Amino acid sequence: MTLTLPVAAMLLAALVIADFFVPMLPSATTIAAIAGFLVGNLALIAGLVLCAALASWIGDLLGYQALRLTRTRWRLPFLGSAKVAALEARFQRTLLRRPGTTTLVARFLPAGRTALAWAATAVPAYRHGRMAALAGLVWACYIVGMGLAIG
Repeated sequence: MTLTLPVAAMLLAALVIADFFVPMLPSATTIAAIAGFLVGNLALIAGLVLCAALASWIGDLLGYQALRLTRTRWRLPFLGSAKVAALEARFQRTLLRRPGTTTLVARFLPAGRTALAWAATAVPAYRHGRMAALAGLVWACYIVGMGLAIG
């Protein structure tokens, strides 16, 4: 059976979206590997960047909404500790002072986008959708660029 381009793009998007919820999934590695095979084909490279960036943004938005719902509906016992509360408060202050930098750094850390979305649910002034779109585009360009350099 031959894998068509739209099916491959949907599978890749599903992997990047799921990476928000299960950070151990190798979405970045998969994108870089695919990019290595696309060296010289500008249309497919642009498509890969757009697919990865859009999927990253959608994953961040879905995850943010899920975490917002979780924060408002349930009390999670491990979040009651003083250390976790202090760390979260510090993260929220940083998010307000430097939203762009914090979002970009979090996007490149393992489970960083999940932690960022959790902290962002308690900071109404933070524009999560806009920042997630920017971070997703930068991340996609970087990962595809690394794949092209290796390929």
